[in-house]
Amino acid sequence: SVITMNHHRQIWRGLAEVIEGHGSLPASAYWEHYFDVYAETQAMAVRRQADLHPDVASLGKLLSEVSEDAKQLTPEWWVGLWNIDEGDDHEAAFATRQWEDAFGGDVGVHLDPAIPAGDLARLNEGSEAVKRHVDKHIAHSEDPGPEPKDPGETAPEQTLKLSEVHDAIDVIGEVFTRYYSLFEAAGMVTLEPQIQHDWLAPFRVPWIRPGD
Repeated sequence: SVITMNHHRQIWRGLAEVIEGHGSLPASAYWEHYFDVYAETQAMAVRRQADLHPDVASLGKLLSEVSEDAKQLTPEWWVGLWNIDEGDDHEAAFATRQWEDAFGGDVGVHLDPAIPAGDLARLNEGSEAVKRHVDKHIAHSEDPGPEPKDPGETAPEQTLKLSEVHDAIDVIGEVFTRYYSLFEAAGMVTLEPQIQHDWLAPFRVPWIRPGD
């Protein structure tokens, strides 16, 4: 799901470059539709990763469970994931240092529970504005309340910028890569997949033929 969020943003940004480079595309209700679909689905994806409901599978839920079960995650277990050749003391020492730097914290003998707890707090803080917007305006429709009685008074408006959604996606991605490393003992260079085909090809073909 995290990779999908980044993949969708990859497509969004790639098409934005095409639109900006063209410079003469006409105004259309389609652009509003396209923006709404992208922005709302991405906002909902952010909300899902911060969800802590007992029945969900989310990054936030994973962090909560890891924090509660930190004693089960030891440096010996993690170094064992590296599949180090027997007798390779240099590689084992390197893996142990990686553990100490990334996961040992002030505990050392097992995962410091303060690390996932801090990451969960960061995840919640980074996604709060998006989650609040989705709860009030996408997943549900909040009652706006009575109209202002004073002609000069305006009703409060809930706004969310797309840049805030993208910032939340970045926070989620940074947290995700840490726990990918924890459970896979491997780094992830990028969260954007390498697209194996020419995804812009449909835009080089006229969609409406003469006479249609």
